[in-house]
Amino acid sequence: GGPRVAKEDQSKALCSAYKDLEGGSKYRGKLPDPGSSRKRKSEENIATEPGTIVAVVAGRISGKNQLDADSLAVLTTRVKQETMEIEWDVPEGQWRLMAFWLKFTGQECQAQNARPPAMVIDHLNQGAVRRYCDYLGGTLEKAVGGEFGKTVDSFFCDSFEIQPLHNSLLWSTDTLSGFKK
Repeated sequence: GGPRVAKEDQSKALCSAYKDLEGGSKYRGKLPDPGSSRKRKSEENIATEPGTIVAVVAGRISGKNQLDADSLAVLTTRVKQETMEIEWDVPEGQWRLMAFWLKFTGQECQAQNARPPAMVIDHLNQGAVRRYCDYLGGTLEKAVGGEFGKTVDSFFCDSFEIQPLHNSLLWSTDTLSGFKK
């Protein structure tokens, strides 16, 4: 990463939040938001950007923190994007409404104090990594000229100090579509 990493190329995470609902009624309200569940001190200064909805799923609670797999219902298309609210006729029983959000981690590179901040790159996004490597390669080529690709034929970086947000997974804008391939 570094100070030149564009916002869309910065590290992201899939964050989840849920709300338990009593069945036999209509639920109309905001989606559960994981923003209030930050636990680590390192996350205190992360901007509370709303994020993007990846999926909204509901499932019948069948035991202590267990969901009935056969009851899972994808409700993503019911979300009103302008308000992040959902309206749903909750079937009888106890239900869990789960929202999965794509959020920027806001993580800065370690051992750097650049201004603007040196942001961690989205390692799971092929386009972000390609743009970053093109920038690094271009910088190296300018520095070493004709030796680029000869004497300097590779670059190695073992730095992968990514920290997902609390209760999240490292994720990217195209991770879900990669699973569908």
